Amino acid sequence: MKARRVITGAVLLLATAAAAIAFLRPAIRRAPATIEERAEKALRYAGRKGLNVNYCLLLDYGIESGKPRLFVWSFKERRVVYSAHAMHGPGKGSTAVTPVFSNTPGSKCSSVGRFEVTRDRGRRNRSGLRLRGLERSNSKAYGRGIMIHGSKWVDVNKWRRYIPLNEKSCQGCVTVSTRDMAYINRLVGKEKGNLLLWSYYDAASKKESGRCLGILARVQNKFEFSKYAFQGPARPIETFFGEKRIYLHRIQSATGNPTPYPTVLSNGGLCFLRP
Repeated sequence: MKARRVITGAVLLLATAAAAIAFLRPAIRRAPATIEERAEKALRYAGRKGLNVNYCLLLDYGIESGKPRLFVWSFKERRVVYSAHAMHGPGKGSTAVTPVFSNTPGSKCSSVGRFEVTRDRGRRNRSGLRLRGLERSNSKAYGRGIMIHGSKWVDVNKWRRYIPLNEKSCQGCVTVSTRDMAYINRLVGKEKGNLLLWSYYDAASKKESGRCLGILARVQNKFEFSKYAFQGPARPIETFFGEKRIYLHRIQSATGNPTPYPTVLSNGGLCFLRP
């Protein structure tokens, strides 16, 4: 009789645990595995929130800052139509390699989560657009004065593997180059409804980007290779986020010495290098 009670108690305990797991399972959210999957979720979210359903901005802080990591996604074309470099904030021990995120006012840290790109301008930087946080992780963004804005610091340092942190240029904002900000302003100006910006940190992206050296740039139809000799065959042209890129093993100058980083071709083009 005692053994039967023990067995019955164990069965009830297991049933209770199974019911609890089933109840909690919907709350356990799996991070999107691909940018396409994240874009699908972004579209559904934008529709529910009354935001623009033509475009959104996806910012992957897991990618090295020396590579474009802010992507303009077209919901209609279902692909990235523009990419930009983005710098993160220097607060709480952040380094150029590893960002630290915070929602705390005065932390000078970037925040992750979904934002509404408002039409409100900054007090000092009139070309920037203030961001309104839509999640607990970034709920204080608007009060902190967090914006997406351009900076000449990014203009001159985006060719490095990591953009050096600079408190004068970024205190937690989404800081891009002045050229990229001009593009975003044009996009915002022609669209009805505020854009969704979704920033996140994907460790897998960091691991993947670690396989690649150099910088990302659009491949033009013709290159003038007169000043450069190439060690190893050029890889075929591949597609990266909707744009054609070319991958080369390693570039050396005609004298045999490695070219200084970054590698600039004679026509002003840039190459994305893979080890």
